[in-house]
Amino acid sequence: MGTTRLEVFKFGIYVFAPIYVMYFTGIPSYFEKEVVPLRTKLFRLNDPTYQPPQATEDIHAHMDKLRERKAAKDAAKHE
Repeated sequence: MGTTRLEVFKFGIYVFAPIYVMYFTGIPSYFEKEVVPLRTKLFRLNDPTYQPPQATEDIHAHMDKLRERKAAKDAAKHE
């Protein structure tokens, strides 16, 4: 076992290290410089992704396609 000073020092490290890390990474300049480019690169936020249909006709057409797929799956399943 360590001495009282050592235990107090370790306790201080255990308590203040996470607080310091959260404070440092929460600074807006650090966030903009480090996190935003990494997030953009990892999740490809600039790439076009699937956009759900917005117009009523498009929604009905999409639902019809889904119903046809489900019917085809069910037919294949029961054969």
